[in-house]
Amino acid sequence: MNKYDQVYEMVTRFTDSPTLRVFFTLYLMASSEIERQTLNERLWVEVGQLAESEQKAIKIAMDLSFDRLPAMVRELHDKVIAATQITSAHA
Repeated sequence: MNKYDQVYEMVTRFTDSPTLRVFFTLYLMASSEIERQTLNERLWVEVGQLAESEQKAIKIAMDLSFDRLPAMVRELHDKVIAATQITSAHA
């Protein structure tokens, strides 16, 4: 269950879009690259069937999500450094 909790927490921080939250949760929980590729292709086929305004909203939400990545990477980096320092101090 810990993996599910971590994915859920990450995805909810990554995007505010309910559609993209579902997509990224499934994507991150996929067990193979083929499954991830299939999910990605299916997302864009389904987005292509939406009205133009809805397509634009999904694409904007996707861009906004990826804009959040650098801050999330910095946070993860800081956590790894802190954990490494704690481990080194106890060695």
